[in-house]
Amino acid sequence: MFLKNSFIDRLQIGKTTKIYKKLGVNTINKISQNGEIINNLLKKKFPQHRILTKDKKSISAIINQTYVFEKFHLTLFLFFFLITVYSIINKYWLWALAILLTNIAYNVYPNFLQQYIRLKLSLFNKRRI
Repeated sequence: MFLKNSFIDRLQIGKTTKIYKKLGVNTINKISQNGEIINNLLKKKFPQHRILTKDKKSISAIINQTYVFEKFHLTLFLFFFLITVYSIINKYWLWALAILLTNIAYNVYPNFLQQYIRLKLSLFNKRRI
């Protein structure tokens, strides 16, 4: 994509998981499509199933995936932000509010989730070295 990972790294809101937990991102991690609840259900049905193995290659692949997802949601955020601005300029207050709230839910929080996952995996890698 057109954004470099170093730019995305500058958007990270915290160096530890503390702020993400205060924002409830760890809860989102439980209920997201690749979250804890789904993974636990998959493990019950398929005990050998693993999203992540603890080798460096697997962790790197997941970290790279978080960058792709974050860039995607950032692009959508900017698009819907511009639509929100348009709605405000044209005094479509209800539309502006609805788009703003859904933009936060569907783009801001998923970006925070990608940052949280990347941070957790990076911290895990540092502890292993």
